[in-house]
Amino acid sequence: MTEDMTETPTLAYSDVPFYRKQWMTVVLVLLFVPAMIIIVLTGPIWQNSDGMAKQWEDKQRYTTAVAGVIFMLFGLAQFVTAM
Repeated sequence: MTEDMTETPTLAYSDVPFYRKQWMTVVLVLLFVPAMIIIVLTGPIWQNSDGMAKQWEDKQRYTTAVAGVIFMLFGLAQFVTAM
């Protein structure tokens, strides 16, 4: 009697906190990248799949966080060179 611990729990998309939804990740990339990085790295991000929530894979989360860091570094470099 073994359970698969990697199985994604069944969850309605409406039950997911707003800050864990995929659309919020996009909004935070545009408004405040550090918050997006923290949210992505500290827990699951969910996307809507026919009314049910589907969890992002770890690879997607880490790729998004790395892209956010790169985005921040380019912004910082642009700010420093403009001085």
